[in-house]
Amino acid sequence: MLEGIGKADMDNLSTALEVRYLQLEIGGRKEKGRFAPFFLSSTFAQSNPVLEHGREAVIRHPASVTRPPSPLTFIIPQLCVCCKQILPALKKLIPNSLTALNLFFGCQSIISSLEGNLQQAAWFIGIAAILDFFDGFVARLLNAYSEIGKQLDSLADVVSFGVAPGMIFYVISQDHLLFGNSFPMYVPLLILFSYLPFLIPIFSAVRLAKFNIDTRQSDSFIGLPTPANALFICAIPFVLESGPDWAALLFASKYFLLLFPIVSSYLLVAELPLFALKFKNFSFTDNSLRYLFLLGCGVLIFFFHYFGVGLSIVLYVLLSLLVHLKLIKL
Repeated sequence: MLEGIGKADMDNLSTALEVRYLQLEIGGRKEKGRFAPFFLSSTFAQSNPVLEHGREAVIRHPASVTRPPSPLTFIIPQLCVCCKQILPALKKLIPNSLTALNLFFGCQSIISSLEGNLQQAAWFIGIAAILDFFDGFVARLLNAYSEIGKQLDSLADVVSFGVAPGMIFYVISQDHLLFGNSFPMYVPLLILFSYLPFLIPIFSAVRLAKFNIDTRQSDSFIGLPTPANALFICAIPFVLESGPDWAALLFASKYFLLLFPIVSSYLLVAELPLFALKFKNFSFTDNSLRYLFLLGCGVLIFFFHYFGVGLSIVLYVLLSLLVHLKLIKL
């Protein structure tokens, strides 16, 4: 195949290969602007002016040397593709993580109740309520709605705002009802009444199940929300400890301990429209009732301390009734 190639063509081919070798060698050594020793014979290069010219051109113009591409040119595009695939999943993970923390503190509240530390149990429910607010807020902010997030939120609320407050009320009932000397009832009835606090987690679960399938509750609630019911119960241990005395006597009375689980369970599932504390904007015109409610809560808590938390829930129900009866505008 090389018979038709003349000596001049062979010299030019050798020269081209020699120059290419020099380019690769200089590129590998990263020698810029100066001559580096090579394995090739310099005698051959000096005897060939074309090759010598190519050698000098490569040395004098190192920018023209062909270098292998950097690994970053392959890694960075792959990282961008991975980020585009991972970011949507991470957005949904943030609110779901807050919901999981809500469930964690609900479990901690149950443990504290079983240990007899009711105030600590109430604080854990308060933390769970804050997390419950922020998981929905973050989901709306990031537009990270998901069906699993919706179901997980309800399951966490059953524990944090159903089982946990039910355990607090159960322990209070055991302390002030069953073992009180002023409760003239038969033993079988005492045993039956001791299970009344467990109506709270049962009807809380029913309330949350209805909420998941009821399309009417997108901008408002029908029935008392479980966090509101839980916060009312959380105020009871603090009132029994710190007063006011007349409120402590009310919460420790046998009539309250018997009737509250029944009334609370009814309000959870009643067809009672209640306004939601969801701010689409912060203008006073569109949220006048909400601002009025928050102001009223601040006043009640300022004057009545822990008992003001319970009174705030009562105020919430009364304002919602006035809205429902069209006596005031939302």
